Amino acid sequence: MAYDHHEPGWFIPQVNDAAFAKSAKASVIEHIRRNFGNDARETGLSSIQWTHEGQVYEAKLGEHLKFKGVDVGQTWAVMRAGSLFLLITTWRGAVREGPILIGHQDLGTAKASAGRRGRRRP
Repeated sequence: MAYDHHEPGWFIPQVNDAAFAKSAKASVIEHIRRNFGNDARETGLSSIQWTHEGQVYEAKLGEHLKFKGVDVGQTWAVMRAGSLFLLITTWRGAVREGPILIGHQDLGTAKASAGRRGRRRP
């Protein structure tokens, strides 16, 4: 029976077991690093808020996100490559297309998962 896998900084929907979840996570990380460089890293964030074209968005692990009027699926993780935050959702970065790119200048707040320290930008 499928279940949703949760761990600090990650949410992976509808997996059959922990081994599959680990494999799915590794595959996403490999895909991101292949496209954004080996310095792309996990952040441990459980949510992130940012502004894009005057609209404020907030993504929380496991929750569906509507971005620019389109449901981009559930939020899986937030990674970082250089000054960019890479928001990974089902339809942006995990299964198809690239992640949503969030520039440092657009960042509102970012909250860490339990056991990890996050950052808050005024």
